[in-house]
Amino acid sequence: MRQYHWLMMRRRNETVHADAERAELFYTLTTAPGTNDVEIIDKHPKGGYRVRFDLSPEGIDDFIAFLEAHDWMSVMY
Repeated sequence: MRQYHWLMMRRRNETVHADAERAELFYTLTTAPGTNDVEIIDKHPKGGYRVRFDLSPEGIDDFIAFLEAHDWMSVMY
């Protein structure tokens, strides 16, 4: 299932929009349970990043827990 997410902000830290942070987010998404075809689109005007990826429907709970464990929060559209 194709997903569009606004990964709004870090759970515990401030989003800084550095290249290293973007690379970390990409790695986190590519290693998250049930994801593939990850694309970071750009910065979101309200903070965080716009991303797209495929997510298996049975992996949603594990995906959310994985994001939180890696200091990210997501807003799904």
